[in-house]
Amino acid sequence: LFKTCWSDVFLKYDALRVPWKMILGNHDYGKNPLAQVEYHYSAAHPEKLWHMPSKGYSFQALITDEHSSPGQGNDPWGSDFFGVDTNGVQLHVRELFPETEHELTDHMEKLSQQLQESHARWKVAFGHHPLYTQGRGHATVGRCLRDREYSFSRNSSNILGGKVTRSNSGDRCTARGYGMEDVLLGGGAQAYFCGHEHVFQYHCAPKNSSNSGSSGSSGSGSACVHHVGAGATGSGSGDDRGETNLYGGRNLEVSLDWVGAGSDVGFVAVEVTRDEMVVAFVNTHCEVLKEVRIPHPSLAGGGTR
Repeated sequence: LFKTCWSDVFLKYDALRVPWKMILGNHDYGKNPLAQVEYHYSAAHPEKLWHMPSKGYSFQALITDEHSSPGQGNDPWGSDFFGVDTNGVQLHVRELFPETEHELTDHMEKLSQQLQESHARWKVAFGHHPLYTQGRGHATVGRCLRDREYSFSRNSSNILGGKVTRSNSGDRCTARGYGMEDVLLGGGAQAYFCGHEHVFQYHCAPKNSSNSGSSGSSGSGSACVHHVGAGATGSGSGDDRGETNLYGGRNLEVSLDWVGAGSDVGFVAVEVTRDEMVVAFVNTHCEVLKEVRIPHPSLAGGGTR
């Protein structure tokens, strides 16, 4: 499968023969997720383009660019990226691998420490599951990952597991979550990239915060984290409405800044300079469906454009 589903599909293009920074998704836990970590170290791919040294890891990009604020010149600056295995939120993963619940708690503690210690200009986290989603069926998973405590329906949730602490009246339960939003905000992360929901999504949270005034340096915290959902790779075929058969429908009770239609299939392209992150949602015809320009929070009046 490494050959037929990855290298034969993507690496035949010279432009894509670059390091691929991987993170595990819930379907990777169907059998042996560690096989993907082992492949990182395997002699079977000498170019070492498959990059997953562990289930959770970080890496840095040190960049010199000419698109800087006046007076910055070409001084090098860094971006730190933090990959988190978020699969401890998923019921079928918990059932097969009960240790993932506790591992995700460890991942959150490590992420918090790494963000606090990082002095990079940009701090970007990435994982499989969204913290926010307008998709139908994954909202409880998002709340479990996002909040310190969350409620859900016992009969309709795919999240019920060992973290349930008490039952309320009727069908509603309350459980302890992982509090990832607090971790990202407190550590000064500017963005979180995810998949899982099979649509394009974007959200800046918390909504009542401004993006200005935060330097993003160690311990300063962030006023806003930009959440980018890039799961609209689709399955190829569609239904009679022209929508991909991976599209589960919208949860109309939730309103995000922007969400792609079920027929939108494509990828997300990101360009980062010292002063700005540009996120483009691109369909299979290479049309930019939406572009989000995120000035660095240290800039005066830095808000999303």
